[in-house]
Amino acid sequence: PVKARLFRLAARTAGGVAATAADLEEFREVLAELEARNPTPRAASSALLDGEWDQCFTNNPAGGVVWSDGRTARRKLLGPPPSPLAALPLTGRVTQLVDLSVGEYRQRVQSRALGLRAELRAAVAPTEDGEAWEVAFRSFTFSAAAGRLPLRARETSGYEGVWRHSYVDADTRVMRTRKKGADDEWVFVLRRAVT
Repeated sequence: PVKARLFRLAARTAGGVAATAADLEEFREVLAELEARNPTPRAASSALLDGEWDQCFTNNPAGGVVWSDGRTARRKLLGPPPSPLAALPLTGRVTQLVDLSVGEYRQRVQSRALGLRAELRAAVAPTEDGEAWEVAFRSFTFSAAAGRLPLRARETSGYEGVWRHSYVDADTRVMRTRKKGADDEWVFVLRRAVT
């Protein structure tokens, strides 16, 4: 099955961080096959997006991913600049939380160490064709005790982008992101979080 190949590739490449040029070529081939089978029209406005998703792969070298087993991923946990945590080897599980009823996307990095959490919030609105989101970052928070003890918060602005959902089903999601005005496109593969 195509999805199984994709998840094995995610595990083999530690979520993309250890991907070779050959791995990335294989990733493009498997991804094209999966995207050709997208069962969800107007995917960016589908209720299937709502809920929590584990990131398992990205080709974005600035994504901070340090490990993946093809089911979940861990990335560096950094507080907002300037942060003394940047020098520490802290990592956390990276998830995305979507609530289309309020037009909100959150990326959360949750560490077991002291319950440290970094969370980025963004406003999302489906494009007219229903295949992508218009995205605008809103805030960044850093907290302890799994979000119950705020340590730092700041409004964020300046990032706007278009994020296209090229494959969505009940347990798998592929998102292609592009910052407005940029040429680079980054791919994120996600799996429905298991709680």
